[in-house]
Amino acid sequence: MRVQNWTQIDKAALESFWSLSFAANCESEGRGFWKPQGTGIFNGAYRPVSLDSCQDRLALPKSIKASELKALIRARLRLLLEIDSFRGAPMSPEEFMARAIGIGREGLHEKHARPFAAVLVKEGQIVGEGRSQQNALNDPTAHGEIVAIRDACRRLGTTDLSGCELYTTCEPCLMCASAIWWAKISKMYYAHTQEDCEQIGFSTKGLVDEVTRPLGSRKLPAKRICAAEANMLFREWAASPHFKP
Repeated sequence: MRVQNWTQIDKAALESFWSLSFAANCESEGRGFWKPQGTGIFNGAYRPVSLDSCQDRLALPKSIKASELKALIRARLRLLLEIDSFRGAPMSPEEFMARAIGIGREGLHEKHARPFAAVLVKEGQIVGEGRSQQNALNDPTAHGEIVAIRDACRRLGTTDLSGCELYTTCEPCLMCASAIWWAKISKMYYAHTQEDCEQIGFSTKGLVDEVTRPLGSRKLPAKRICAAEANMLFREWAASPHFKP
């Protein structure tokens, strides 16, 4: 189906599109929502549901703004339908965040999956995406923001992401905050907070407590050795013609 203009989509059609767009994810996760009457996403017909019902099924707060709900729908439509009016049209911050949330949802049916995901945007275009893959990659640093930063650096051919905006499903941990600082990312949008994580039993408070202590007072044993040799290395680096702090 092709829609020529977003304003042509009335509420009834919007509800049907919403059902259609989330049907595949819900079916793959075995939750049994929006059972198809045929085979395939576009060959079968899905039972229409109300926007209120969508909010309930997706555990969205009733306080969600209409603009945010619309952004979520539009972002999902971008992935499933070819809509002429969207080609080249600028996306809003809510739509970029909806994309990040969608990426986070994609892998939730996998073992040890986590919903942390991020999108990097430069000049209105997505230049990097990523979701938490610590277990899949056997890499404890593969947080959603880190994976997205690596993707953007690879695509753009640089480690300087000045001018980029980060959209992350959750307030970054200290490691990711450091990566954001080193990458020189210009602005960040986030959805959940660290306090939200703690409410479901996922906390980084121990990390914060550890890092904010003096080095000698941390739980990780640390001993300084070979300082003179390391100092020579630093001097050699500083004297190098390629030196760049």
